[in-house]
Amino acid sequence: MTARLVSDHKEGREDGKDEKDTRIVYHGPISSTIKKVKLLSLSTCCLSVSLGPVITFMTSPDMNVILKGAVASSVIFLSATTTGALHWFVSPYVHKLRWQPGSDSFEVEMLSWLATSIPRTIKFADIRHPETNRPFVTFKANGNFYFVDAEHCHNKALLAKLTPQKFESALKNL
Repeated sequence: MTARLVSDHKEGREDGKDEKDTRIVYHGPISSTIKKVKLLSLSTCCLSVSLGPVITFMTSPDMNVILKGAVASSVIFLSATTTGALHWFVSPYVHKLRWQPGSDSFEVEMLSWLATSIPRTIKFADIRHPETNRPFVTFKANGNFYFVDAEHCHNKALLAKLTPQKFESALKNL
């Protein structure tokens, strides 16, 4: 049993359920860590939103009510902002990629802002070079950004399809 868990962990599986899905050609190496951090961030955000105002108004009885409201609002704003920033930063991360060689499309598994799986089907024809300064983006498709860790993607033919080159116009320098 321990050997199976170690094997599942090395392959990026959390519970071994993808063992028979031979179409999975890529597992994000830090998928479980990202999910745990997102769940922790959501938990602390919910606690801050629900308990922050209660704690603020129950403490410091001599403090002005307007000041207490400002402190409670600041706690809520900071918590929601950091949770939103985390989601923005890790939202392009591809957790699993399923592909059948020869197929003109593939399926990726992403995480929603609630840390639930979202499967998306992408056609290779829809892949574009990402015109962004956003960190950790490999390609853009259908208006969304995606990141595949090139060092952990062992199928180099697939990786070449996922990383389109930016074409510069020859007339640009005229």
